[in-house]
Amino acid sequence: MTEPKTPIEAGGVADAPTADDLSQIRGLLFGEQSKKTEQRLSNLEQDLRASLNELEERLLATIEQLRDDLVTETSARSQDAADNKVALKDVAKSLSTADKERIRELAKVEKKLHSAAETVAAEVQTARVEAADTLAATSKSDKDTLASLLRAMAQELDGQAETKP
Repeated sequence: MTEPKTPIEAGGVADAPTADDLSQIRGLLFGEQSKKTEQRLSNLEQDLRASLNELEERLLATIEQLRDDLVTETSARSQDAADNKVALKDVAKSLSTADKERIRELAKVEKKLHSAAETVAAEVQTARVEAADTLAATSKSDKDTLASLLRAMAQELDGQAETKP
């Protein structure tokens, strides 16, 4: 007897292979290499996840450190600003006090100058009056002597003018 023939040998239609059949065929053809490739991909995925997790942790730690540094620096700058504000207020008070003192000193100097100007004006007036009195008190003979001297000079000058051609 002969062995039963497969449906294809018997001239019939073969049944479509099932997923298990394809998996078995693939396993036979590519089995070992496919397992190695899948294992390598799995290892790479694990390494990538580990690296990403480590990078994320370092990044978060750096961000936290920067945040702490920023808070510290902000606090220091705020304290510096407060100290500078107090110092500026002190300087402003000092300048205000100094300005008031300078204004008082200027007022005193102005009063002294005004008083000195009045004194000088009074002395000048007194000197004028004294000079006028001295001039008026000059003796008549001095005036006569001066008048005759001036006449003599005039005559001499007149005589010189006539002799010149």
